[in-house]
Amino acid sequence: KSIVQLTLLFGWTWIVNALAFAGILVAVLAASLLTLRFRFARQRVLFSLLILSLLFQFLFSPDHFLPVHFFSRLLVAGIYFYAPIFFANLVFARLFYHSKTAQLDLGSNILGLVFGALIEYVVIMTGFSALALVAIGFYGAAFALIDQ
Repeated sequence: KSIVQLTLLFGWTWIVNALAFAGILVAVLAASLLTLRFRFARQRVLFSLLILSLLFQFLFSPDHFLPVHFFSRLLVAGIYFYAPIFFANLVFARLFYHSKTAQLDLGSNILGLVFGALIEYVVIMTGFSALALVAIGFYGAAFALIDQ
């Protein structure tokens, strides 16, 4: 999703691919380092931030950032596209830290990745904004099912 929408903001060049993959890696690394440094006590806060970041993606199209100066657009696009990845990694790291069945949880996470990639094909029929709603539904269900 981010590669296609970053094309709107920066044009179709090798820089779009570099930005997309670098953004994912930076978001994952930042969440991992933050998790090592701090212990997040409230899972509810992390899930709320994740769902709010997805809701923001649903409500605001990235073309709103086009009039913004290049470097500001780069910063805003990074937050817009990679905040959900960052918060999802914080949620996973916290749940994994408290896990009693790490192998099963890691396998479930990988299965969720495959299922999420399959669900992403929904955008062919519904558009990118609907993908955020699907993700909100899945993360909301996960939040409801975990032990608080």
